[in-house]
Amino acid sequence: MLPSADGPSASRLPAFRPLARNNAGVYLQRYFGSGWAFFIPYLAVYLLYALLAWRVNPAGLGEGLEQGATAGGLAPPAVPTSFFLPPALLHVYWVLHAVHLALGAVALRSWWQAHASPLAGTARFSPAASALWAILPWFGLALVFAVPGVYLEYPADTWEHYSRINEWSIQAAVNQHYAWTKSSYFLAYSLVGQIDSPLRQLTWLNAYATGCSLLLCWQYFRLAQATGLGRRAAFVFVVLNALTTGNGLFGFSRYYGISSSVFAQLGAVALITLGIRIAQANGFGGLSWPKPRAALLPALYPLSRFALTALALIAFTAFSHTQGLGIAALGIAAVSVWRIGQSRHARGILLTLALALAGASVVTILYWPRSALIDDSIRTQGWLTSWYGFNLFEISSPAFERMLMILGGGGLLNLLAGICLLYRNHVVAWLTITPLVALSLPVVAVPFLQQLLQANQPVLIFHRMLFAIPAGLAIVTLLARAGRSPSLQDDLGVAPPNSTGRPAPTHAPAPDSGHPAQRLHPPWFFYILTATLAGLILIPASSPGYGRLFNILLQPPADLNLRQELETIGEAKSHAVGLPANPRLVASKGISYAAYSTGARNVLIPYRSINESPGEKTTRVRLYLESAVHEAGPTLFIPQSPFRLYTAWSPTAYLSHHWHPVEVALEYANGTEHESFARRLGYQRLQVGRHHLYVHAPE
Repeated sequence: MLPSADGPSASRLPAFRPLARNNAGVYLQRYFGSGWAFFIPYLAVYLLYALLAWRVNPAGLGEGLEQGATAGGLAPPAVPTSFFLPPALLHVYWVLHAVHLALGAVALRSWWQAHASPLAGTARFSPAASALWAILPWFGLALVFAVPGVYLEYPADTWEHYSRINEWSIQAAVNQHYAWTKSSYFLAYSLVGQIDSPLRQLTWLNAYATGCSLLLCWQYFRLAQATGLGRRAAFVFVVLNALTTGNGLFGFSRYYGISSSVFAQLGAVALITLGIRIAQANGFGGLSWPKPRAALLPALYPLSRFALTALALIAFTAFSHTQGLGIAALGIAAVSVWRIGQSRHARGILLTLALALAGASVVTILYWPRSALIDDSIRTQGWLTSWYGFNLFEISSPAFERMLMILGGGGLLNLLAGICLLYRNHVVAWLTITPLVALSLPVVAVPFLQQLLQANQPVLIFHRMLFAIPAGLAIVTLLARAGRSPSLQDDLGVAPPNSTGRPAPTHAPAPDSGHPAQRLHPPWFFYILTATLAGLILIPASSPGYGRLFNILLQPPADLNLRQELETIGEAKSHAVGLPANPRLVASKGISYAAYSTGARNVLIPYRSINESPGEKTTRVRLYLESAVHEAGPTLFIPQSPFRLYTAWSPTAYLSHHWHPVEVALEYANGTEHESFARRLGYQRLQVGRHHLYVHAPE
């Protein structure tokens, strides 16, 4: 496996090991090995351009923006007209891409030299083979994300994420984008935004989503190592996590792969890992940071390093998605409780903490200013208990159902494994149960719910905070600790705990090169593999199991994801000869929104429509056709040919109840009537590639 900056054993704190001086390759390995540090230069430049209202796109892009449409009600920022005209943010991102490619090559070369050196080989494998064995598992995991591709079945929320990326093409300044606080969309735009063909753009967007998913898996790998697992056991957890984390039947990486939620989750997991490292250090005096030669307050040096790292991670998470901060807060709270449990006066401190939470909850119920909607509607519907905590433990409550949509059947098994780990005061146990306990307390639930209502968000999205639970980590940890074989303990990097719950002093585990020369104890490897496969195969995709394997491996038919319509849009762009300049586009809502998502902005229906009847869609398109004729300017009509539809209904929609199973079929309904109506209005038929369009170009 790729080398972790944290090393094979959490108890040794190899992440803070002094580095060799003048070794740029080693420092770059840590820079890229963090999995997030290389995003900070992008965020710094992004926020600078937002603050100074500098241009996002080069001249010629972003000029046709409606000045009234701004983000958050802000006035359109002025673009500088002085003698100093900074480069476009898009060009700055391209420069950063080039710099990071060069630095990444140096880091990769340094890593290869370290792992393919004669000292890194074994009696069974050559040095080069050992390095290749380290990469192979991650390559296989990448195929799990890359082969199914980006999930764009209409009208899934992924279309909204796709639209946010291409919307940057018409923006002049950062805060003109309505989702500008989620900076990762501009990162994706800088990589794929200049590709004209929608299908080619989706191909590269698939590579982008695969990379984002792998980075998230890498953060979970580092988290597992921080909790005490060895490399192979940590990788087993990573695979289990990637295949079981999600919302409803939707896999997390598959459904949110091109959204900002992946980066928010990445930042949250990194913050939790950092918290574990701080707690394991037993205070800042136990760290082995390299000391500066001349420092007035050398004791504050580790503190400053931790503070800077935490601030950078908080900023990165906040400007990806604010839900990441809540997830990180729950994880840090779990780590704090675990660390308190290791102290000499753990019982007294924990009792005091419990009394303080009870008192704070009473104060919250009596004095916290809350909306009347909480008492009149939300509580009476069963979302809250009688003591104003989220009603997570009553099977008939809607809150319990939303909890199941995140946890799923595998999550319930993981919760049981976490409870079993409590007897050893294991950090994984607290990471597993703390989010549920916290959300059931009024001191957490009421302020959080009040914030949701003030932001006009539905109460049901509270369950996203349960992403703080690392799916599958408790199961793998429990199986690892159950092994009594010394070889298993060494391989997993787990030292038997003493009476205080801390790892007992032990010899350093043998380095884990990641290849089969070092194997898990055969019976326990069989148990882990069998439990994983059984959970993935036997847990159904529908409620209450919410297995995610169905969605993760699903590749929707071309008509369900409007791929044929994207091909039509792409061919219309490539065959611009004979088409009027910048035509107004008219089509059904789904096809119009597909065009809008690819970057077309002169669209009459630039939003999704769900659960509209065929008659309503027919009437709406005819009205738009008729009004477009009377307006000045050319109009391009894309008919929804019913001959392109060959899938009766969507299995995903049927199982998830997220949209109507025949939603896409409605987009192809009444295409013949619309074509006849377009001809009566004077639209001219135009053959574009394999498809025909209708154009109205008034003189």
